[in-house]
Amino acid sequence: MMIQQKNEVITALIVGFFIRLAAFLVVFIALSDTTISFLKGFHNWDSNNYLAICAHNYASPDTPYPHSLRLYAFYPALPIVYCGLAKVLSANVLLVALCMNTVFFLLLCKELHTYIYREYEDKNLRAYIFLCYLFFPFSWFLQVNYTETLFLWLTLLSINLIYSKKIWLSHLSGFFAGFTRSTAFATAIGNWIIYTWKFFKTETSHSDMTEVTGESISYEAISSHKKTGKDIASYILNSLGFLSYGMGTLTLLAYFQITFGNWNLFFESQKVYYGRQTSLHFWQGWLDDLTMSSTKWFTWNDIWKVKISGSDNFADYLLTLQTFNTWFLLYFPLTLIFLGSAYLLYKKQYDKFVWSWLLLIMPIMTGESTSINRYLILSFPLLFAVFELAAKNTVTKYAWLGFSVLAWAVVASWFAKDFWVG
Repeated sequence: MMIQQKNEVITALIVGFFIRLAAFLVVFIALSDTTISFLKGFHNWDSNNYLAICAHNYASPDTPYPHSLRLYAFYPALPIVYCGLAKVLSANVLLVALCMNTVFFLLLCKELHTYIYREYEDKNLRAYIFLCYLFFPFSWFLQVNYTETLFLWLTLLSINLIYSKKIWLSHLSGFFAGFTRSTAFATAIGNWIIYTWKFFKTETSHSDMTEVTGESISYEAISSHKKTGKDIASYILNSLGFLSYGMGTLTLLAYFQITFGNWNLFFESQKVYYGRQTSLHFWQGWLDDLTMSSTKWFTWNDIWKVKISGSDNFADYLLTLQTFNTWFLLYFPLTLIFLGSAYLLYKKQYDKFVWSWLLLIMPIMTGESTSINRYLILSFPLLFAVFELAAKNTVTKYAWLGFSVLAWAVVASWFAKDFWVG
């Protein structure tokens, strides 16, 4: 069993490496007819904000309000890693970012496989889910200089360490994840639920005697014991450790207070500049987006069109930008969210359902639909449920994987050319 798992881990790393090479190839081809540099193809949109933090340490000199609030919404982990190494090595920041994100991606592949191996017994299904997730259209954000790769690696690592009964190493992973994204708070709650469920549930062990006897014989052993006072004390102490996930946010707020005299800059940036604020009236924003009656900046001009190809000599325009954004960046991920949720409930996997929705509820409650596709890839149990459903039928299995790979490449080329994709 251990040999099989090690072999699959090695295979997962090799596959991850070739997926990374495929990402390089797609960007190279997408930018071959432009003046955009290869490195810049992985560094658009939010990535520019991390570069600006490197240069100005969150300050925005000569930038008028409210644009001066732009950088305060971002956490410091990526700027610290990228710019710190760039200074030590005297290297190009974009080159360092590309190399480090490659390392993070391969580490993510390892932890992703460890998680999938534990959750799914069928080897073919494990491989399918692994490929579908990494080639999911919006998993392209795992290839670029965004926080998703680092955060997801640390998140999966923290979960896997809980199952390995290395609780404080798990807390250490959560601590560093807290310097990457605000959603570490939600991860802390979800991981605490996993830890609590694992602590109080009856232990069940499965053994396979095939290697010993040469016959396919397996047995299941169930054991349980009454929790002692020492066990409960250990549980309470370990539970308190989940507070470490919030240290990143507290440190960031303290830094803003000491440096700029205003600890509230993070929340002010989210509210004023990005339009994100938790509200009981969140449904109104979603209703406006779903009915295409909102006036977001990327839908101001309904005359804008989306083409099949970047060539002006190709086919006529397909559909308006607003319609495309609504269907591909909103309806599509929402459909997958509810489909995955329904299947998890059907399988009575309530822990995965709650864990996933803890990460989704924060952006949903702001009434802001932008980037919901990126939050979906962080709520990976929902996607795994969708992939498991697709694998039940040969036609849907390969149709989904084919569509996914093609859409992944298209999203990659759009992002490289600085188009809005989420």
